[in-house]
Amino acid sequence: MARTTAGEWERGIRQCVHCGLCLQACPTYRVLGLEADSARGRLHLMRAVAEGRTPLTAGIAEHLDLCLACRACEDVCPSGVPYGMVHEQVRPLVTARRRRSGARLLTSLLSRYVLPSSRALRAAAMPALLARRAAASVKASGNLGLGDDLLGIIPERSCPGPRPGVYRAAHRRARVLLWRCCVTDAILARIEWASLRVLLRNGCEVIMPAGQSCCGALGLHEGDVKRALRLARENVDLVRRLPVDAIVTDAAGCGAMLKEYGSLLAGEPKYALRAAELARRTMDINEFLHRLGLERPQHSLDVTVTYHDACHLAHAQGIRDEPRSLLRSIGSLRLTEMRDSDQCCGSAGTYGLRHPEMGRELRERKVANAISTGAQIIVSPNIGCTLQIMAGLKQRGLALPVLHPVELLDAAYSGAGLP
Repeated sequence: MARTTAGEWERGIRQCVHCGLCLQACPTYRVLGLEADSARGRLHLMRAVAEGRTPLTAGIAEHLDLCLACRACEDVCPSGVPYGMVHEQVRPLVTARRRRSGARLLTSLLSRYVLPSSRALRAAAMPALLARRAAASVKASGNLGLGDDLLGIIPERSCPGPRPGVYRAAHRRARVLLWRCCVTDAILARIEWASLRVLLRNGCEVIMPAGQSCCGALGLHEGDVKRALRLARENVDLVRRLPVDAIVTDAAGCGAMLKEYGSLLAGEPKYALRAAELARRTMDINEFLHRLGLERPQHSLDVTVTYHDACHLAHAQGIRDEPRSLLRSIGSLRLTEMRDSDQCCGSAGTYGLRHPEMGRELRERKVANAISTGAQIIVSPNIGCTLQIMAGLKQRGLALPVLHPVELLDAAYSGAGLP
């Protein structure tokens, strides 16, 4: 995500030695089997464009746009190719070359005006029935990639999240800012409440500031660098006035973005140091609780669960063991691993709107792997993944819960049962 010179990202492309170890890690290659839709193939295409051997045609842009930006390739690359950084640098060019369509227009509108605002999202969710009918009508006349099957899981009304303010613990061990994810706040605010209660139970004074902006991740993924930078500056200005030990997120996508603020704003003298400090203090809630030392829950949960590794947690942040450790701290809970737990579920921000067929294929694979474990609950640490998996389960007519790790911890602390 870092802002780099052309020379820097071109050097990143040239680090690829074409070994092919990334092929089976790449979700789109595993589905399509096409070299141009693998990490290695996309790097080859980007290098050809960078060296002037071919223009960035609409066809090449389509192959690059089909990338989920899951960064699974980085985990297996022996040459250390910074694929995420390279992909973010070409994203504005790819977006500009993307073929015009109804999906492209809707994706742009959603990423700019609706998804980055919990207020706008709540307003859009209330008439969900009308949206579902409209989506059905569009689908009947030719699916424009509107993600209509996701609309069915958005509640027409959702409980409001915690109000901005300071929440004090009985015995303070730390003072934290709990980051408010726009989508979580609007659609599944129960996760925010669970995060707040778990942090308080573990001795954290929690600040939820008023006036927090969207983290900017969706804008950056859509190639809108200018908007992402503006939002990043607003958040740096907000956070620098708050004396907290950590900025805690319960959405992996937000956490990954906040941790990149230092590189994103590295070229701006006024913000470089402040942004780097914000990034340093940012922690996913699983990471934070693991480091803090979790107060062991006193109630047991006699359930079998399986855990989905969100791309922006496992690949972008390198956090895999911490959520599993927290889950295993709950008495009687049984954790069974699913096949390909760290393969992308197909959510990837607004990806499912642009590429509904690939999004659904990856979702089907994820849901099939999850239910094959026989688990009673699927655990997901990211709101986008949670909604994607919920949609896949609903399509199969299954009522399997999809919960955040903190929701299970919250239930084990309270003894009041699962949500």
